[in-house]
Amino acid sequence: MADTTNPNDRRVVIRRVADTKAETRGQIEKRIFFSPGNGSDYVRFSMYRAKPGLESDLHTNPGDDCTYIIQGEIVLEADGETFHLKEGDAFILRQGVPHKAKVVGTQDLILIASHCEFYPLFQEWNAKQEKPQPMIQ
Repeated sequence: MADTTNPNDRRVVIRRVADTKAETRGQIEKRIFFSPGNGSDYVRFSMYRAKPGLESDLHTNPGDDCTYIIQGEIVLEADGETFHLKEGDAFILRQGVPHKAKVVGTQDLILIASHCEFYPLFQEWNAKQEKPQPMIQ
């Protein structure tokens, strides 16, 4: 199905998984539903899939990231604490919080995430960063 957009005011944009292109970044498959210039002004909304055993480096994100786990489990180390998160759990990582994650268990991890680093309040913070940080995305 193609995008369904109200031509008068763009208030509604609909996408299905089958309408998105799978991008592979290392061992992570990513599908972007919306991003700035692609149906949204400030938010990137994506779905990710990763195999058990995959682990990210310690990093920060330039904006708040909200995540919902559809399938699988991760061990998240964030701001000095460790969390075991699984299917049905949601979490938010606030801007600048150091974190890393490892996919555990036997199932592929499938999650959806809303990345808010494009919001104007974060632009100044982004501009001050010395270099981009590696991300789990």
